[in-house]
Amino acid sequence: MNLLRITKSGKATIYKQTEAWSKGADYVNGTDTVHCQGNKKPTLIKIKSNGKETNYFEK
Repeated sequence: MNLLRITKSGKATIYKQTEAWSKGADYVNGTDTVHCQGNKKPTLIKIKSNGKETNYFEK
């Protein structure tokens, strides 16, 4: 299982990756919503936390 670790302001949040992520599914962890589109290049990971959305692209 792949893990996604996001560190922001010194606080790390770890998300477990599920197979559905590659299909563009959402994953909710408490107040955070993670949307991953693994079928796009580069992979897009969109994280919505406390109403603020941030996009991350795989390097």
